[in-house]
Amino acid sequence: MKFVIDSNALISALISYSITKELILEMEEELYSPKFLESEINKYKDIIQEKSDLNSTELDSLLTILIENVFVVAEEIYEKKINIANEGLLVILIERVFRFWL
Repeated sequence: MKFVIDSNALISALISYSITKELILEMEEELYSPKFLESEINKYKDIIQEKSDLNSTELDSLLTILIENVFVVAEEIYEKKINIANEGLLVILIERVFRFWL
């Protein structure tokens, strides 16, 4: 199964220990992210660092761990299929959360 991770989910995982972080670290399924994830993380890096209470080195290490298995996809590849993905994404996330807790 394949999953898409957005910048909000990754930022949440960087800021605090949460279900999101656990899912990202423990998932065996493939994770995909749009290319702009990198720029979003860099844009808010100071705020993420402040809220996470991590120093720059710790934050970079955690980010590396979290995204080591994330495939970055260029916008040209997914822009024509974004509506289809949006319809199925909610269903997949709900199924994953229920499976995790059951």
